[in-house]
Amino acid sequence: PNVTTNYSVTVTDPAGCPATDNINIPVNPSPSATFTLAPGVVCLGAPIVAQYTGGANTATHSFLWSFDGGQAFPGGNVAGPHAILWGAGNHTVELIVINPQGCADTTTQNAIVSALPQAGFSMPDSVCVGNNVQITDTANIPYDPNAVYAWDFDGGIVVSGAGGPTPQV
Repeated sequence: PNVTTNYSVTVTDPAGCPATDNINIPVNPSPSATFTLAPGVVCLGAPIVAQYTGGANTATHSFLWSFDGGQAFPGGNVAGPHAILWGAGNHTVELIVINPQGCADTTTQNAIVSALPQAGFSMPDSVCVGNNVQITDTANIPYDPNAVYAWDFDGGIVVSGAGGPTPQV
């Protein structure tokens, strides 16, 4: 049932004598297990914060968190906030909220921890005066047009490719 309901049964024996029994079944509301993960994507070494937002009474409800192997601070089964550290990859956070009547709700969300890129470049060992130098990106990540390259050429003038992985100075 979706609402509190009263059930009854009446039994009549062969002599016509009736007996009735009633039972009232209360329907308890389910809690909400909603929470936020902020931010949802971080670089390796940065925490993601999980915070319960469902509105249940934090003193009377149980909070069962699963952090997919991450280290949570303070951790434990409290509403939060929890700062979580993981290794690189995709991770799942699950929260089960249980009210005093035993009604439960479960929510899961995903978090992404990006591995740190390793910057690197190659260029000729020497160059003649007045010649341009072609610099090549050797980072461990594939070229991404949204990646930001902040080159410092110690006063050199960029001929082409400024802001990209293969500038010419």
